[in-house]
Amino acid sequence: MLALITYLIFGFLIGIVSGVFGVGGGFILVPALNIIASFPIKLAISNSLFYVTVISLSGAITHVRNKNVVIPVAVICSVVSVITTQLGIYLLGKTPPKILVILFCLLLTIVSINFFTQALKRTKKTESETEIEIAKEYVIKEYFVSSVTGIFSGIASGLFGIGGGTIIIPMLNFFLKTPLKRAIGTSTLVIFFTGLSGTITHLINKNISLDIMIPLSLGGMLGIQAGIRILTKMPERTLKLLFGILLIFICLNLLWRNN
Repeated sequence: MLALITYLIFGFLIGIVSGVFGVGGGFILVPALNIIASFPIKLAISNSLFYVTVISLSGAITHVRNKNVVIPVAVICSVVSVITTQLGIYLLGKTPPKILVILFCLLLTIVSINFFTQALKRTKKTESETEIEIAKEYVIKEYFVSSVTGIFSGIASGLFGIGGGTIIIPMLNFFLKTPLKRAIGTSTLVIFFTGLSGTITHLINKNISLDIMIPLSLGGMLGIQAGIRILTKMPERTLKLLFGILLIFICLNLLWRNN
């Protein structure tokens, strides 16, 4: 009973992070399963993808209702990433565990730098002004950026057990000038379809520990709703700075554990 409550609470906490930042939470859950629960890194990745898929569905429904999703971008990214996720899973099976740890830590470092950069820069344009620019520029550029984003987010999802939000959000925000909140909402919807593709494959291959992942996911579904509410109220700059520090800490622990 104590273990069940622990899983629910832990899943809830990761869900909050997912809701605030629009990411699946795999970059927290993978090292947690590996370090705390002693899951082999490949098994941690496959189980993480299950969690990411379940909670992103909960978050995506809320974002769609709030009209916080750029539908054309979400559709293109989802279609492409569903295909490339299978490539990521294939690479997962061929990649030695130590290489996976190094690549995963490299990804965490890139993401933390991105959060630090966004937290320290000053916003020069309002969301409404950016919306006007999006309307003018969304033609060929939208399809190209969405396709490229889908390719890389899908591979990352299958290879690292993450949703791909760490790639989707910066790409949409930087190249398409999508307002951060809409980029987060769009990312959450794409993460569901991307994760679903990989999760089905892992379930067929019996790589998911359902006795652990179901309570974790139930907690995460509640947590992501809380995170979406916090997203609109908490200072974004403070959150990103703290989160960047957290990612570096996770990376160091993961390297130490697998040395």
